[in-house]
Amino acid sequence: MGISSNWKFLVIIYIIAAGFWGFFLKIILNKLDWKTTMLAITSVWVILILVYLIFFGKEINFSWNRYYILAIMTAIIGALSGVVLYKVLSLKPASIVIPMTAQYVLITALLSFIFLKEPITLRGVFGIAFSIISIILLAGRGQ
Repeated sequence: MGISSNWKFLVIIYIIAAGFWGFFLKIILNKLDWKTTMLAITSVWVILILVYLIFFGKEINFSWNRYYILAIMTAIIGALSGVVLYKVLSLKPASIVIPMTAQYVLITALLSFIFLKEPITLRGVFGIAFSIISIILLAGRGQ
């Protein structure tokens, strides 16, 4: 099994990268306002998209369907949530904001259970319960 197919290893890499992202973002937001920070970071995404299109554009298999509309809507939701995250992170400590905002997985798990019929095990129920408890504990700290 190669590294790229070892999902547990990839999750650890994601957690580490996201942790550094949140940390660096808070350092930046201590010195720049949230709108300037968002513009700077978004501009990098635009450059990455252009580089991707230049090098891999011919390999894209584009045939318009409803999932492209869903992808665009998902990108809009992600961008709006990013705006909210940057604003709230400029107001409160990262040690409160990042763990609380990471609880989006509760919504994902619930929607996946209801609409995609993905099972939730007893262990998953306990994990969700502990996540809710963490939100309550963190919310009390952030006043």
